[in-house]
Amino acid sequence: MCSSDLPAIATLGGHPHTWYPLTEGPLIDLDALPPEQAMPVAVDRLLHMRPGEQVELQSGTDISPVWRELDQISPGGYRFTALEDGPERWRMEVTRHQAEN
Repeated sequence: MCSSDLPAIATLGGHPHTWYPLTEGPLIDLDALPPEQAMPVAVDRLLHMRPGEQVELQSGTDISPVWRELDQISPGGYRFTALEDGPERWRMEVTRHQAEN
């Protein structure tokens, strides 16, 4: 196998570039990501949101661990609005608060 056959990795332990489009838009479907990476990838994406930006998270499993982790890292930095609260589907809108002047 030559090196060009290997998935591109930004850093050792990083995420393959093919995952980036799954997290860059206004909707993150956690079911489309590898299960062991879904929460860390979602939290990382949300931490890089611009003030006022909104992103919707969707999953077939409870997504509360994502907002709990984010709220622990950045208390009060985000607003979380449940759009659908299971048991078949979970959807949450996350809004980054505007920076205070």
